[in-house]
Amino acid sequence: VSTGYFILADSTGQIIYHPNKELLNTNIKDAATISDNLKEALANHKHGRIVFTESNIKTHGYVSEVGGIGWTVVSALPDKEFN
Repeated sequence: VSTGYFILADSTGQIIYHPNKELLNTNIKDAATISDNLKEALANHKHGRIVFTESNIKTHGYVSEVGGIGWTVVSALPDKEFN
């Protein structure tokens, strides 16, 4: 895996980790480069497989809660590498 990455958000949707430093400390709902279906998954604390877009790139991932603290981690692998 060379293009995969993770996103970590706290219980309020604040982005704690993202490889794009411009998104750090931004609320996921305000991240214009991330598709609405991922925003909704994080806001509703859903988990499981997801296909979303980020910066107009189709991306495959998995959304999962981190322990019982309300944080969420998203794994992401752009479609080009996924296929």
